[in-house]
Amino acid sequence: MLKKQPKNWFEIKANAETNTTDIYIYEQIGETWMGDGWTAKRFVEALNKIHSEFITIHINSVGGNVFEGVAIYNSILAHKAFVTVRIEGLAASIASVIALAGDKVLMADNAMFMIHEPWTCMCGNAEEMRKAADTLDKISSTIQTTYVKHSKLNEEQVIAYLKDETWFNAKEALEAGFVDGTFEEDTGAQNAIDYSQFKNAPKELLKGAEMAVAPVADEEVAEEEELVADKTPAADITQMELKRLYVQTLM
Repeated sequence: MLKKQPKNWFEIKANAETNTTDIYIYEQIGETWMGDGWTAKRFVEALNKIHSEFITIHINSVGGNVFEGVAIYNSILAHKAFVTVRIEGLAASIASVIALAGDKVLMADNAMFMIHEPWTCMCGNAEEMRKAADTLDKISSTIQTTYVKHSKLNEEQVIAYLKDETWFNAKEALEAGFVDGTFEEDTGAQNAIDYSQFKNAPKELLKGAEMAVAPVADEEVAEEEELVADKTPAADITQMELKRLYVQTLM
């Protein structure tokens, strides 16, 4: 039986003439509990091979695995290139955290930026459930710090927005300080995103608003790799807890 190949949720294109590399993040981020998707480790390996002076990261993503996303965010911050992030459709959940790693963050005037508290699916007894809730609180705390650092909002405001699952249009994201500027909507290829998975999505999106779609890579992807434990934002979360508590910001 053939092993299932992981889904490639990012694509990298280099332009030697402009000394710029474009990275497209247009799918759910990281490895899922279905064993689908490339890991953050593979993304970081690819990122570290980029020697361009400028990197542009294009984002249209519903989010994904919290730990994978935090590792990606930190790897972008550490890169020597000047990084411009373009939110071209949706930067939701952990994708919004990744977006904030850019030296300059721009958002299409018809795009959306969404933040909310992390959630998980797990099984276990009452004590294990309590431990899971405590772990989610720790993770939420680290995410709160990131949003405060990259915005004009204070901690109390960020906590309230996270609890409410808050959607920002481009103007609102600019006013909150999440982005540095906006640009006119892209009239290129579009595809529909299922917003029904969100509890508080704006009604206009639920009616079938279309968002930008990523370029499709033709080459086969390599075999999936294991999640790197030391990429977690909470140092006291053990590997066993990670196996029992697979934390995702969105599915």
